Amino acid sequence: MVISINELVSKKWENRRKPENDELRHLPDREAIIYGRVSSKGQIRDSLESIKEIAQLVGLARKDGFKTRLDAGYVENWLSEIQCGLREPGVLKDGEITVDCRDLGLSGTLGQDRRPGLANLKTHLELKELGAIYVSEPSRLSRDQNKIEPYILLKLMKDSNCKIRTPEEIFSPCIERDWDILDEEFQEARDEKKTSNRRLYRKKIQKAKDGKYVGTPICPGFYLPIEERRNDGSFVFGKQARYDPHAQVVSMALEALVHHQNPSLAVKSLKGTTFPFFPPDLKYMESRSALRSCHNTSEGYVITIGLLNGLAQNFALIGTYIYRDIVKENNHESIVDNDLFWEGYRVVSSRKRRGRATYQEPLPFDGLLWCSDHPDIQRISAHNSKCTYVCDGSYRSGKQNTICLDVIHHIVDIPLVTVILDQLDLSVFTDEVLEKLEKEEIAGRLKEFRQKKQRTNLETTLENLKVNLGRTQNTELVSAYEGEILKITSQIKNLNTEQLSEKPVNRSKIKGMRDFLRNIKSTWDTHSNVLKNRFLKSIIEKVILKQRNSNIYATIVWKAGFEQSIIIHRPKLGNCRERKWSQSEDEALRALYQHSPECVILAALPGRSWQSITGRAFRLKIHRKRQYHPPAEWRQWTVDEDKQLANLYMSGVKLPLIVKELKRSRNAIEARASVKRLSRPSSARWKKSRVDWDVHNLKPLEKQTWGTPRTV
Repeated sequence: MVISINELVSKKWENRRKPENDELRHLPDREAIIYGRVSSKGQIRDSLESIKEIAQLVGLARKDGFKTRLDAGYVENWLSEIQCGLREPGVLKDGEITVDCRDLGLSGTLGQDRRPGLANLKTHLELKELGAIYVSEPSRLSRDQNKIEPYILLKLMKDSNCKIRTPEEIFSPCIERDWDILDEEFQEARDEKKTSNRRLYRKKIQKAKDGKYVGTPICPGFYLPIEERRNDGSFVFGKQARYDPHAQVVSMALEALVHHQNPSLAVKSLKGTTFPFFPPDLKYMESRSALRSCHNTSEGYVITIGLLNGLAQNFALIGTYIYRDIVKENNHESIVDNDLFWEGYRVVSSRKRRGRATYQEPLPFDGLLWCSDHPDIQRISAHNSKCTYVCDGSYRSGKQNTICLDVIHHIVDIPLVTVILDQLDLSVFTDEVLEKLEKEEIAGRLKEFRQKKQRTNLETTLENLKVNLGRTQNTELVSAYEGEILKITSQIKNLNTEQLSEKPVNRSKIKGMRDFLRNIKSTWDTHSNVLKNRFLKSIIEKVILKQRNSNIYATIVWKAGFEQSIIIHRPKLGNCRERKWSQSEDEALRALYQHSPECVILAALPGRSWQSITGRAFRLKIHRKRQYHPPAEWRQWTVDEDKQLANLYMSGVKLPLIVKELKRSRNAIEARASVKRLSRPSSARWKKSRVDWDVHNLKPLEKQTWGTPRTV
């Protein structure tokens, strides 16, 4: 069969032609997602029509040709159970249709990090697996006020020719007209949200001026009386009123605070005292009271340090209503005595909150450490003045009885820094990066010189114009001079602003950076903690710690996308802070401390000093019978003894041997050394505990084998 030239040309252009609009809107195409979203939990419960529309979209998708066993009736029953609280919002999938209702109750102004349904949509669009999104109206997808989210969605849909299907029409972002219509829909949704927010704000301000509830959390000790109920089931609340079961607990808490003059001691004295749960007729207060964010047990809401500090500074307790800059005194009944409130307020506000840590450099891994021994990973605090890393957030909030992690900084810093620096080889990039910076520095200085010259010329011209303006009497010239003066003044202002925003790199700093990067391993200990911390934050995303017995499992997450794990073996003997008292040690101390000799107690508690034992006994409130030991005959220190002490003490001989040699008590030797200003060599002082760790090779995978031990 012979094909003519005309037929070949026609076939070639047929393959190249753009698809028609009807072809771009064709359904069914690949898979379909029925996306359901309403803005709040109240709308899930009350918006019957909006929820019903989601089920109707399933019938529409089947009618368009998508294959599935789901039907509108089954989906409607499933959504009814979600409305009644019998199910959590979730996903139904069968065949070519997915019903995604995970975003029910979430605002359209939120991004994909807080809307799992939206994140799922984007994932399918990027993979080009999605042919259609079924929604009751396009604004259900997003009401982002920054205009970013709608544009990204439309761009992804255009790239994969994914259609938006509403009950009325099919839209394809590949078609210019449809893109404009969808963009206009999103714009109207944004404007509608802004208008709604302005109206809501005006209503709130008016209600706040009347001292009524505007949605802010209600202080413990109060409840909201219901004035009426609207047709949609929502409540109209009056002014907050006293709630006796909680008001009594508030008074007890403030009295404890005033008595102990310390929030921490007050909370300890209130252990076991809780705010009882609201009864069934006040169940609506569970979501409106400030107690909703507090830790609770089976007994009620626990009193924590944060809660007590907040109570002591909440003016609602003495009848004062505050919202933004609106202050309304005697708005409601006071639930505590004025003198008690102000005394508690003085205790909290006068406490020195900024201690030595204010003037201390940050630890190297400050802000980088996270603890995974929680349902959600929790940031580990760096106590810079104490040189420790502590995970005590759950302890302070009352969720745990003990501190999760408390470790001297060098036990974590030495292994992590060694492993990180071993992986770095910056010599390849140092010269290239710094040469670029030097060129930028030269260009910046040249630009600065030109700007300075230009500014000088403009200032000279401006002065001449002002002189000419004062001399002329011609109206037209006056107008022209004034216009030029304004123009040149604006140019000078722009030059000054540009000069402030673009500061050239300092050449001495570039030299310092070159030295730092080239010799980072050998000079690491000579740099400040501030520089170390900034450098580590530039290359490390975070370090996740998990403690198991005497081991700390650390996972280093690099910003380059790799993970590296190491096991840090905590030293068995070390600083007493690292070794908490066990229950068996406390029991032995209670049994022996009151009547047993010192040597017996020390033998029963190996590894504990007498100072540590007496301190623990004081905390446990165990008292020992006082024993009087008359001092031995006092002997004056001779010149020969002073010389002998200086030789032994400054050469690093251990104190027990010096005691034996000079036949003096340890206290006498230390006191004499202090008087003579004798110093011990560094080798004889307290040393850091030796740290061992197992290194894990740097790989982008999670399953890896452990390396060989390293020791310092």
